[in-house]
Amino acid sequence: CEPRKVLIEVLNPFVPSSGDSRELGVQLKYLRVTSRLLVPIVSSKLIIRAWLGIFLISLLAYGLFWGERFTWLPFAVPLASGLLISQMPDLRLTPVSALFAFSASLLVGAYLHKKRGSFKATTKANGSSDFSLLAGFVLAMAVIIGGILRFYNYDFGLPHLYHPDEFPKFKVVNRMIQSGSLNPQYFLHPSLLLYSTFMLSRIFDLFGFMHEHASLIILSGRTVSVLAGIASIYLVYAIGRRLYSAYSGILAAIILALCPLHVTCSRYLKEDSLLTFTVLVTALFSINFLKSGKKKFFILSALFAGVAMGSKYSGIFIIPFIYLPFILKAFGLNLKDSPRLSLSGGKAAILGAFAISAGFLCTTPYAILDSTAFLRDFLSEAHHMARGHTITITPWSQLWMYHFYYSIIPGLTPSAAIIAAAGLGILARRRKVEDLAVIVLFLLFYLPAEGVNAKPAPQPERYILPCIPVLALSAAEFVSFLREKQFMLFHSLALFLVIVMPLKRTVDLASEIKPDTRDTMKIWIERHIPRGSRIAMDWKPYNPPLNPDYFKIDYLPRDNILSNLLPEKLKSSGYDYLLLSSLFYERFFKQPGANPAFREVIRKVFESFPLVHEEKAAHGPYGFHNPTIKLLRIN
Repeated sequence: CEPRKVLIEVLNPFVPSSGDSRELGVQLKYLRVTSRLLVPIVSSKLIIRAWLGIFLISLLAYGLFWGERFTWLPFAVPLASGLLISQMPDLRLTPVSALFAFSASLLVGAYLHKKRGSFKATTKANGSSDFSLLAGFVLAMAVIIGGILRFYNYDFGLPHLYHPDEFPKFKVVNRMIQSGSLNPQYFLHPSLLLYSTFMLSRIFDLFGFMHEHASLIILSGRTVSVLAGIASIYLVYAIGRRLYSAYSGILAAIILALCPLHVTCSRYLKEDSLLTFTVLVTALFSINFLKSGKKKFFILSALFAGVAMGSKYSGIFIIPFIYLPFILKAFGLNLKDSPRLSLSGGKAAILGAFAISAGFLCTTPYAILDSTAFLRDFLSEAHHMARGHTITITPWSQLWMYHFYYSIIPGLTPSAAIIAAAGLGILARRRKVEDLAVIVLFLLFYLPAEGVNAKPAPQPERYILPCIPVLALSAAEFVSFLREKQFMLFHSLALFLVIVMPLKRTVDLASEIKPDTRDTMKIWIERHIPRGSRIAMDWKPYNPPLNPDYFKIDYLPRDNILSNLLPEKLKSSGYDYLLLSSLFYERFFKQPGANPAFREVIRKVFESFPLVHEEKAAHGPYGFHNPTIKLLRIN
């Protein structure tokens, strides 16, 4: 094949209406490149990489399934792989690469279990006989270190708000304080975080916590997230010990304590850390019900399922998990020493519905008391999730691997993510009821996050935060599996990878929280840019908080920002400088499905105007921390 560069130029753009000043024109929808071999041969490296991946997956499938019921499966792998590659919309092959990495990890875990034979737990799974004083000390250190990492510089940005989603929460809590009413009048998210922030701010104020009013509210909400994150460390230990052993529980707690994504999300006035905490509480009670059959544990699990919904609407996905014991019983799947369930399925359905409703309404009472506003905001949020956020990313376009590639791998670190996926392979191959519970809990939150079209930059990874403790547990089980003599060398290596690599990444990120790149850019501009200069910015929270007494500041309108970034418009705008944050522009380069025309607008800006100064963090941006800030000269 002979690739050509195709240049599309619009010679006759038109303005659609007086209310819409954008210049529109014809746009290339897609271009298909192929060859007589049905795949484009544009790079020998690409072809070699693809075929090596297919060979590896086929080899693993052959080793795992040969001689079993699915002997034919290894032969289907090359055909399925070729079909997937041929259907990819571009030659980056990111979704296929992510699927291959995930599948290979699963197969490696399952293959290791097959080669070893039936798994014999090194400790009893009732969690009662393998806990020692040393284990208690290690667990305490994990919780303490996890707390230090989460509290460290968690007052970043204040009194300015560098996380745009914190401002609506601040406004609601502040209005509740000023009005004396507990009606949040805001239901895009449920109310547990708002009430927790409200109560903690009152406690801080009562004890004379020295911060100005706005910062006090923000710190109160962030403290709620930090405390929920710390408690989650203990909860994942408790679940791991109850299902497997103290070793697995403690190692899972250590992994979660050091996990970059969980540490980062625990510093924000956002619902995700609180959701993860309530999901883990629900899961622990449900597992206790599975193990003991006692009705009180079912009632508590249902009650906290409602509380999970009160922390974030996606908490609803935990509800099937509380009914898992009844589902397993219906399919004849039971624990080795399966207890008799103290409830029938019918009674559990009714009792669970009441308990779930009670848990939700206790945390979001105005869903009933102000039902009109609740329905309006709830339906608006549901529509937003279905429609997509700025860029629509469908699950099949990414082969259901978007969050594995963009969220889990950077959120756990690549080595820990691969080990966690291999752990899922062991659990799937082992086919114990406890393993099935872990896999189900992971899928209940992973699949919905993939299934919605909204994966909003710059931090879509927060949507799969409840999956992270489950992956920590599967990684811990993989390492525990390697404790056998024949795998001891691999055990030490795996232990290093799941502890040291996440710790290094988390410490690197924490070391740069303060000062943020927005702070350092502010200092540089105030020292080097003439007073009175007119500076345009893409969005206030993404950029340095410049003093309006020193500079004339204009924020480009968000609903039409790309049209205002056209070089011709910028030159005639009267701006002296333009500030662009990577939290805004990188989504057009890194998010799959981003419109190439939007990318081209940003490219032309960088090509047309000289770079005056750039601030970037040594370890890169993560979450809403340390975006790369570019200062461009316009006139």
